[in-house]
Amino acid sequence: MLPGQTLGLDTFKNEFGPGIIVLGENDGTFDAARIDGFRITGADQGGAILVNGYTNNLLISNNRISGNQGFYGGGIRVGHPELIFQAAGGEQVHVDAQNDGVIIRHNHIAQNGGLNGAGGGVSIHTGAEGYTVSRNFIVGNFTSGDGAGIGHLGASNGTISENTITFNQSFNQGLTVIGGGVLVSGLPTVDANTLPVGPGSGTVLVDSNRIQGNQAGAGDGGGIALRSTNNDLITITNNVIVNNVTGLAGGGISLQDAANVNISNNTIAMNDSTATASLA
Repeated sequence: MLPGQTLGLDTFKNEFGPGIIVLGENDGTFDAARIDGFRITGADQGGAILVNGYTNNLLISNNRISGNQGFYGGGIRVGHPELIFQAAGGEQVHVDAQNDGVIIRHNHIAQNGGLNGAGGGVSIHTGAEGYTVSRNFIVGNFTSGDGAGIGHLGASNGTISENTITFNQSFNQGLTVIGGGVLVSGLPTVDANTLPVGPGSGTVLVDSNRIQGNQAGAGDGGGIALRSTNNDLITITNNVIVNNVTGLAGGGISLQDAANVNISNNTIAMNDSTATASLA
């Protein structure tokens, strides 16, 4: 178990029944396993693939993942969005799940649904250092949280490249959720008395993706949304970001509390804002 997790029936109380669950051990023995060539469908609470922790260099490739639902992401989920523990100094911090070097590539990820957290198709959470999400077809996923296609939530350094991310939707009538195609976001601080600012998102490269026809129906960033990345470098290059729609602002790209961003050599065209969300 990761810090903050307890053994028993409540260990995965919001994640029962994933198609595949990956549980590494905190002794360095889990290295370079793979999930390859499966069709995963019909998971109704834990999503298609749930990666818990201590899973260095896991490869998830060549799978067809469709028609799954998860509480914190319906398709592929790495780590936990809300797991916290008390550090040695007494402060509460977000748990580093130690899922370093995860590679997600050549998967067909379609029509999955997430309820909370971030990511209807792919969800990356704190502690996935050096992750790669590349050459996947991510289409028609939905979330009532943030980041319908790919959701990066928490501090992890990684690369999102050469994916087709189309027709994904984020919508929640009661909340201002953001990011139709891609979300890159840090988490808020757990204890404002010891850490007044959140830990940021980590350094992320978003390169050479096709991000088209996505919708953030109740918030910002129809194509890409950045939030609370703080001073971490986010590089958005060589992408085609077209025909995306948002209900608030930033039909193509939105930036909030993102102080160090490089946006270059992209095609950003025919995006729109309907300005129909409550904050508009």
